[in-house]
Amino acid sequence: MAEALRYLLVVEAAGLAVWPLLARALPALPDRGFALAKGAGLFALALLDLWLAAAGALAELSPVARTAVALLLLAAASLALLASPRSPRATLVRRLAPRRRALLAFELIFLAAFAAGLLLRAADPGVAQTERPMDRMLLGALLEAPGWPIEDPWLAGEPLAYYTLGHAAIAAPARLAGVAADIAYNLGFALVFALLASGCAGVAWALTRPLFARPARGGALACALAGGGLAAIAGAPAVLDALERLPGLLAGRPVGAWWWRSSRTLVDAAAPGGPAELIHEAPAFTLLVGDLHAHWLALPLVVLACALAVALVRRPRRRAATLFAALLGGATLATNPWALPVVLALALAGAAASSGAGRGRRALGLALAVAGGGALVALPHLLLVTPGGRALVVNATTPSPIAPLVALWLPVLPGLALLLAAGPRRGLAAAVSGGMAAALAAPLAAALARPDGSGALLRLPAGLEACGLLAALAARGVGGFALSFLLGAGSALALWRAMPAPRGTATGDGARRAALAVAAAGLLTLLGPELLYLRDGHATRLNTLFKAHSAAWPPLALAALAGAAGAVARGRRLAAGAAFAPLLAGLLFPAVALADRWRFASAPPTLDALAPLARSAPDVHAALLWVRDQVPTRARLLQAAAASYDAEALSASVHAAHPTLLGWPGHQAQWRGEAFARLAAGRAEAVAIVYERPSAEAKQAVLERFAIDWIWLGPVERRLHRIDAASLAALEAVAEPRFARGGVTLYRRRGP
Repeated sequence: MAEALRYLLVVEAAGLAVWPLLARALPALPDRGFALAKGAGLFALALLDLWLAAAGALAELSPVARTAVALLLLAAASLALLASPRSPRATLVRRLAPRRRALLAFELIFLAAFAAGLLLRAADPGVAQTERPMDRMLLGALLEAPGWPIEDPWLAGEPLAYYTLGHAAIAAPARLAGVAADIAYNLGFALVFALLASGCAGVAWALTRPLFARPARGGALACALAGGGLAAIAGAPAVLDALERLPGLLAGRPVGAWWWRSSRTLVDAAAPGGPAELIHEAPAFTLLVGDLHAHWLALPLVVLACALAVALVRRPRRRAATLFAALLGGATLATNPWALPVVLALALAGAAASSGAGRGRRALGLALAVAGGGALVALPHLLLVTPGGRALVVNATTPSPIAPLVALWLPVLPGLALLLAAGPRRGLAAAVSGGMAAALAAPLAAALARPDGSGALLRLPAGLEACGLLAALAARGVGGFALSFLLGAGSALALWRAMPAPRGTATGDGARRAALAVAAAGLLTLLGPELLYLRDGHATRLNTLFKAHSAAWPPLALAALAGAAGAVARGRRLAAGAAFAPLLAGLLFPAVALADRWRFASAPPTLDALAPLARSAPDVHAALLWVRDQVPTRARLLQAAAASYDAEALSASVHAAHPTLLGWPGHQAQWRGEAFARLAAGRAEAVAIVYERPSAEAKQAVLERFAIDWIWLGPVERRLHRIDAASLAALEAVAEPRFARGGVTLYRRRGP
């Protein structure tokens, strides 16, 4: 509990330090960005700390002191702004005093979501499944890193070539609060959920407050707070499954991980090599899985982009908004580049829907700020990226099936329909033309590209030999054509109707147009994987669709909420009920799954990610604690070069942040592309020499070549390598045992 309180205090301090700057950039928000300030503060702190480390500034200071200086610099910038002649302090006090109940409500929803996230993680605190070992490794590497670049714990001697700003944003308060990484993992996961819930509530209030007459604005606050929770956790397509399992749960029987299938309902039937199962994650699913992954960490940034779009429509402050867009683009690039398209779409839609002349120039400037300025902001990360082996591919043959896609997004469809139907009846022609353009985009690109990709910027998927327009249309089928048409028409209609009417705007019209702009960006994000995908380590569009759908959830949920709130404000109770009903029904899925997980947790609740290991492998647990106390930080420690997802084989690099020679090769190949084969050449063979070769000279040569001082010999090494008496004797000739318990021995390389 003490660690959580210290961690929370640092998060609050970061939010307060940045709030005046955020209020300057987003003055149109009724709370001046208060509900979003904590997320903005953490990412600003991580960015500034990154640049201080990358520039070598304050190199003589410890990581804790450097992060503290970064926080003080942010606070000093805010104080300088408040002390300037054009200070926003009077505006903040005058306008926010009557809204103190809303600010208190946003703070309470943040604390409640944080507490709920902690309870969930306490029931399942371990990091041995799914992507959690990788995420725990990244967090530990960021927390312990003395500078920049960071040595890759799974490819010793090479810089970490992954987008890690989100993990740095979680590590920064842990570093200042003195919280160990195994506890910080679970605190940080709960924090992202809290930032998502409170941020969605703040944006929802900005979208719904102008829709209600002044005496009835309590209804707007109620919609906003409820919507914040709904946008954060509803929307998983397993409501019927939840109803089916509910009687068993009430009867006291565990119902199992039935919810896993809710993220695997889409299939590319015509994918190369046969039908390919795709991934779709609503926030509720990620909340249950517990991966502190890039797509989860980027969700607060997507909500900040929604706030930027709302502010641009309502009352743009151009210079401040442009600078904020550049910082937001850089933070997104360094946290999860897959979320950059939705951030860019939100900025462009907000600029296109803003009032006044010069919307085209404004949109172009914001696009350059998000992409170009963002690239400069994220430059330390981008310099380490090795994008070999990736290609932008025309999705000519594998559009999503309509029925499963509608089921996935059913919770938001009624609200979106109400939003698109309300207000002036204009935009039908734009919708039809936009739908046709979207439906023909992939076939036209397929007709222009060559099947092998030579001589073209775009590539066709393997197997599509004919690239004429008719052949490409036939390959997509009627369903793919119809789906692209519907998504394109919806986004075109929303964007057209978001633009201001020539004769001015009515009360509440700015909020409606802002919601339409947010909806347009969300629909465009869903349309993207239907037309193009980025081929990386997967031969299919698995990653593209997975990351796009995850990033599209906040804008689409917020737009749907605005549509439902508009029906409430207009007194259309039946329509409002039809819009809120699927959102509320979506809450049944996380409620049943969370209750099942908590009620049938196998051990006492804790936030320590090492606790499950103490029960399942006490010898390994004791060895890890010894390594933390006795082995110098970032010293290289050799472990078996096991396959990906083998968390037991990577325990030291995961929990102790010590680099090893080779780990998790599947993800390394995705991160580094074609460069991985060159960088990893000979490493697996070197590991085998240390554990198997009965030659002290050969072992010594490997240890010296890779500067390895510590060797871990545990159950996994004994299982994967033929460690006989001769090999063990040769190992002890070059390294002395320093720790031994049960099946785990730690060796220290002997000096010259």
